[in-house]
Order: sequence, then structure tokens, then C-alpha cells
Amino acid sequence: MVETLLLHCTMKGGEIAAETHLTITAAEAEELLMLAARLRRIAPFEAEIKRLVIRG
Repeated sequence: MVETLLLHCTMKGGEIAAETHLTITAAEAEELLMLAARLRRIAPFEAEIKRLVIRG
């Protein structure tokens, strides 16, 4: 889902588009809402997650 959005927001050379208009389905909107909720839940632990990932 995120990769698909990214493809619509980047130019052929890879640079970010100045403006993009998208039409998304209700299912895609739900998926984005769920992703946003997950990110909000893990945001307070970002430093700890980075520390664990970097340490391996």
C-alpha cells in the first residue's frame, strides 16, 4: 500500500512530486487509518526500537 502511494508521489527520476492528486478506495483509507494508529502507538518507543535495531 505505502509503496503504491509512493509511486504516485514521485517523478520518473525519483524526485518527490510538488503536488499529487490521488483517489483511494474505502479499503485503502481503512488501511491508512490502521497504519497511522500503529505508528501513533509505537511512537513513544521509537528511541528504544532504534537502539535495539542498531544493536542487532
